[in-house]
Amino acid sequence: MALGIDAFIASLPSSEVPRGEANAALRQKRIRRQIPPQDRKPAASLSAVKLNLPPDAAAGNLDGEIREATRFQNSRNRRDFGLGRVDRVTDKAGLPCAECSETIGFRDFCVRVRPEHRPAEANDSEHAPAWHPGCFRCSNCTEHLVDFAYAWLNGKPYCLRHYGQMIRPRCATCDHGAIIALRHLRKLIFSEEYTRAMDQEHHTGHFACRSCDVSLTGQRYILRDEEPHCLACYEAKYANTCEQCKEKIGCDSKDLSFKERHWHEKCFKCSTCSTSLADRPFATKEDQLYCSDCYDERFAARCDGCQGVFKAGMRKYEYRGQQWHEECFVCVECKQPIGAKSFIPRENQVVCVPCYEAKYAQRCTKCTEVIRRGGVTYKGNPWHKECFTCTSCGKQLAGLKFTSKDEQPYCADCYGELFAKKCTKCSKPITGFGGCKFISFEDRHWHSECFACSKCNCNLVGRGFLTNEDQIMCSDCGR
Repeated sequence: MALGIDAFIASLPSSEVPRGEANAALRQKRIRRQIPPQDRKPAASLSAVKLNLPPDAAAGNLDGEIREATRFQNSRNRRDFGLGRVDRVTDKAGLPCAECSETIGFRDFCVRVRPEHRPAEANDSEHAPAWHPGCFRCSNCTEHLVDFAYAWLNGKPYCLRHYGQMIRPRCATCDHGAIIALRHLRKLIFSEEYTRAMDQEHHTGHFACRSCDVSLTGQRYILRDEEPHCLACYEAKYANTCEQCKEKIGCDSKDLSFKERHWHEKCFKCSTCSTSLADRPFATKEDQLYCSDCYDERFAARCDGCQGVFKAGMRKYEYRGQQWHEECFVCVECKQPIGAKSFIPRENQVVCVPCYEAKYAQRCTKCTEVIRRGGVTYKGNPWHKECFTCTSCGKQLAGLKFTSKDEQPYCADCYGELFAKKCTKCSKPITGFGGCKFISFEDRHWHSECFACSKCNCNLVGRGFLTNEDQIMCSDCGR
């Protein structure tokens, strides 16, 4: 006998064996879930108070519910309720499990239902449907059926809870004071009329405001954290206060919000002109609301050209701390908008490039064209670098030594060849470049280094000398 009990217990899932405090407590929880007391004897759990029935209809409605609950209970207990019977398989070939289809071996334990619940063709009890003890589960919640207690429906076993819910709706708000922690207390509905709301069924009197408990059947309500509230309670507890009039914003009023502040639609208006701001652009300044026109008039930046405001979306041009509309940022000469074009500042005004070149730009003394870059100034006159050339040879003079003759520039070489005095001794030009010194005597000229005795070649600068026709001599050689 002991070996048989041990073998049977071994055939159960370990969590289903009621050994130890933990598993015993789990078993009690499963009993409450699968065989809730309000389902086991539903008529006994009904009362006018629990159903929240109105006094004028309490007696008739309650009697009807009790009769229907009693009929349900009797029919279930007589026809569909059963306790699974534990047998051993006597067929040496084994039997297929009705749940997992795996074979239940010869002499292994199996669970069978009442004969009334077997298919008509299974007249042989040895070949009636069988389950592994661990496979005998509710066909809805799949929990192992505690103590093998079941209710039979449509050819399948169910726990009593889900059997009842497949036949009658279950009230979602029974004992709603403990609705979160004690969902298993919700009762089946046996009345002819009930309320469907929030995708759930409710006793007509149970679908009530969570704050004041007034029935919401046929009434408007608002959900807050998935709980229904009548309009009065919702407004009192949760409605926002209008920033303008300080009154509650009721459920029938539109609540307009901005940055966690709220207004009635009629109160959401410009603080200057009182224009409604609903569905219109607006701005805030120091917690005050303004329509776009009033805000621009009072606070928006202004154009330094026309003094008009910059509206949203307008292009703005800034220069030297000032700002203009696109159409106001114009050339001071031609009055045409500068836009993205280049311009030149002149005396705190802006001038477009064509106007500046036409009226103010320097022009080359030689070609008269505008000097845009790389210019040269000589004697107060501007030149292009490439136009400032030697009058004689055409060489560019920028960066070179040069001089002028009759207001015309010449490079050093050309000037020496064309206009400079010639040294009597070396015949080379005597120019003033590089601080060159020279000696003149009787229409003859010498470089300082060339002014020397024609006999001993000593330099005669600053010394007395004698002449003999074209020759010059020191006093010693001239004796």
